[in-house]
Amino acid sequence: MLATTSASCARELADWPEAATLDAIGMARGLTARLGAAMAVGEDARKLVDANRNMGAAMLDMLGRSRRRPSYLPDAHRRRFCRHSEQLEKQLRADITARRRAGISRGRDVLDATLDFSATRPGLLDDHVVARIIMANLFGMRGSPAICLAWVLHLLATHPPVQEEVRAEVRAADGCADLDGLPVTRAVVKEALRLYPPSWLLTRTMARSAEIGGYRLRAGPVLLVSPYAIHRDARWFDRPTAFDPDRWLNTAPPAEPRAFLAFGSGPMACKGVSWVMTQTVIAAASVVRRWHLSADPSPYRLVACGDLRPVGLRLRLTSVAGSRAGAPNPPPG
Repeated sequence: MLATTSASCARELADWPEAATLDAIGMARGLTARLGAAMAVGEDARKLVDANRNMGAAMLDMLGRSRRRPSYLPDAHRRRFCRHSEQLEKQLRADITARRRAGISRGRDVLDATLDFSATRPGLLDDHVVARIIMANLFGMRGSPAICLAWVLHLLATHPPVQEEVRAEVRAADGCADLDGLPVTRAVVKEALRLYPPSWLLTRTMARSAEIGGYRLRAGPVLLVSPYAIHRDARWFDRPTAFDPDRWLNTAPPAEPRAFLAFGSGPMACKGVSWVMTQTVIAAASVVRRWHLSADPSPYRLVACGDLRPVGLRLRLTSVAGSRAGAPNPPPG
């Protein structure tokens, strides 16, 4: 799966213009969409590029323009999203049918794993449900994972020595085939998640009465928990506002490991932790291997809505010496 995912990432990076200044979130969404599709359906992702891109664009347009209208009222943006979603599902179901008929699973991607599971429980997951599972994964890749990657690229751009350290690590590991060879890159991703957790505010319901912080709370109320505030609390992290990936490379863990809440905690924790970390490490490593990142002086806004995003953040790209000439041409699609 890693080889397919890395190749998909290379195809996306090949489309980035030379010596350009690009919107960080837009860059990240393009990458995570490609990577998410590759991890979900492997090599078949090439056939879904246009449908996945159109669906993603329609979804973002709908969320931006239709959020204040009741969901039961149709409008042009919702109709466009439904149309592209149906097109993507149709293509996915054709792939699902072909794989079921082949009857051979190579365990190469999430779709294979889902079909393997459904084979052990006949009738539980029909083609429509399997397609919707894959589509949910594709939807999700344009949200928090893209915001996380945008912050990672920003922090690398504003900390050149760390960027060079990551680049040297990627070269030494000869790419992204072995994630165990990229501990610094993984630490950078984790530190970005600490400083700018996409899910900056979590909700939890009091299951029973308890005392928290000197306050007696009864069972039932919904509490708001802020990973952003906890991650920047000096009680749990040394120099909490500093970007310091080395804190995750030291043998001594943070003062309170449970204070890291980028993916939540307990039964309600994010189930896609491994997925997001793998994808973001591959993306960051691939970008830095090919491009030198620098910060654009244009101002940006930190917007806290459903996630914590840098609106207006732009990054400058210049080719790393020899990277374009030495990189293999990715296959089309």
